[in-house]
Amino acid sequence: MKISIELNSLDELTELQKIYVASSNILEDFFKEEVAKQFKEMNKDEKAPAKEEKKPKKTTKKAKTEEAPAEEPEEANEDVEDLKVKARKLLAKVNKKTGENTAKAWINEMAYDSLSDIKVPDTLNVLIAKAEEYLDA
Repeated sequence: MKISIELNSLDELTELQKIYVASSNILEDFFKEEVAKQFKEMNKDEKAPAKEEKKPKKTTKKAKTEEAPAEEPEEANEDVEDLKVKARKLLAKVNKKTGENTAKAWINEMAYDSLSDIKVPDTLNVLIAKAEEYLDA
């Protein structure tokens, strides 16, 4: 595709540039919002099945007191916390190597404000893999 534009003055050129910059900013903002929505939807989809699995089946009161359903979420939380500790250490090394807050940028790309907001182990594993890959390079 070939597009040619004939302009009669520099004023027309500056107007065209303003329109181009405005439209590219609008598109950039739109794509950022869409990516953020997709990451949030993916995380919601990953969280939803986990919540359903954790719900114990209804039983008698005696059986509920004998069972310890609280252990499963604690173990899951411990796994997530262990992954966060590992991620923090690796991301600190990445930041030290780059001299910038690269970790914050990576976390923001995943539609999170901070590492503590990430509750999904798969997302943490992706972040850890990205940091390890960067440090190995």
